[in-house]
Amino acid sequence: LSTDSSAYHDSEASGSCSEIGSVELFIEKMVCGGCATTVETTLKEINGIVSVRASLETSTVIISFDYYGQVCSFGRLNLTTITAALDGIGMNVFIDPISLRDDPGQTLRSFKENNKVETPLTLLDELRVGSVRRYRCACGCEDCICSPEPVHKGDEGKLCSLSDLCERLENSLASVGEQWPTAKEMETEFRYHGGSQELRARVDALPLPCSCSLKTHWSPTPET
Repeated sequence: LSTDSSAYHDSEASGSCSEIGSVELFIEKMVCGGCATTVETTLKEINGIVSVRASLETSTVIISFDYYGQVCSFGRLNLTTITAALDGIGMNVFIDPISLRDDPGQTLRSFKENNKVETPLTLLDELRVGSVRRYRCACGCEDCICSPEPVHKGDEGKLCSLSDLCERLENSLASVGEQWPTAKEMETEFRYHGGSQELRARVDALPLPCSCSLKTHWSPTPET
């Protein structure tokens, strides 16, 4: 969590004034482009939120807000309002000022390692044992399997197998021109060998496969 009070604006004609601050939050369960879009849309509906920019690559959202808006109380940002709105779409806010102060430039990889954020790699390892039931995430896509637990009321989920996930990865990556093993090759590699070190590193840098992942919030090239 980081905050910044920056631009000021006074309007004598209207008798109104504003003081703009910003906050950066780490978001758990923001796993596809659709989730990032849903986060932005949801937060922009809160009175006093000026702008929202969600990044799937860093699992963060940067929020600019008006200290005179309803999102603030007694000159302080009301994080309860923000976390409640995100909780309503199945998102969790990670707030740890100490860790962010000590490592303000921490990458998505360190965030995932410290906070057990799910990736295709963790799911592939789980599916080596057997099929699991998966659910739609906040994006709401009909064929989505990004969430390990129900987010939408009445969602009965889908049984997902290792071959299913490998096919989804192949389809997503092929659509953006990435050179990857075929679904069958990935399935064989993970089922019998657990995946080579290089393949595991590449898969770990990806979001969970969803049609929304092809939107502009996601670049399939892993961080270097």
